[in-house]
Amino acid sequence: MFILLNAFMKMKKAKGSVSIKLVLILVGLVPLVLAVSAITFVSSKIVVENLETSIRDELVVASRGLKEFYENRIKISYGRFPPYDAAYVDSMKAAGVDLTLFKDNVSYITSITDEKGVRIENTKVSDAIWNIVKEDKDYYADSVKINGINYYVYYMPLKYGTKVVGMAFSGKPATIIQEAAISILKNIGIISV
Repeated sequence: MFILLNAFMKMKKAKGSVSIKLVLILVGLVPLVLAVSAITFVSSKIVVENLETSIRDELVVASRGLKEFYENRIKISYGRFPPYDAAYVDSMKAAGVDLTLFKDNVSYITSITDEKGVRIENTKVSDAIWNIVKEDKDYYADSVKINGINYYVYYMPLKYGTKVVGMAFSGKPATIIQEAAISILKNIGIISV
């Protein structure tokens, strides 16, 4: 701040006298602008982190619900997958959450569709994800491409007894966070001005 003020005063001295009002305005305005910029940056980082945590929690709950629903149906069917029925996976679509049930590492029932509205089924998940989940571990990531779109994703192992027979997936397009972050930055900027 003082460097800018010094440079400004040298320019003004070269041209003529420096107005006291101008100096006072600069001394008060520059720190204010810097403080508002810092607060906006820090606030946006905190809000985005909170949104990401909220999305992760939402995906955990959605995956757990899908897992429990289908594990019970598989148990009742003595290890067989239930007949195809997309009602459950479509139930979260209105909330912006996509669900997919996997048989082993192949999608069986999904709410994710292509640009023509056709469900993207019978596709394999990446080996990197499957190798983690088949070891009875959950998998979370904030940037997995599905049909050309980045998703926040959560995978849980789907089990029959102690054997992993598939996965319960929930995902949310990453554009939700990007749009929310831009909106928040705009609102903070408007409020601070």
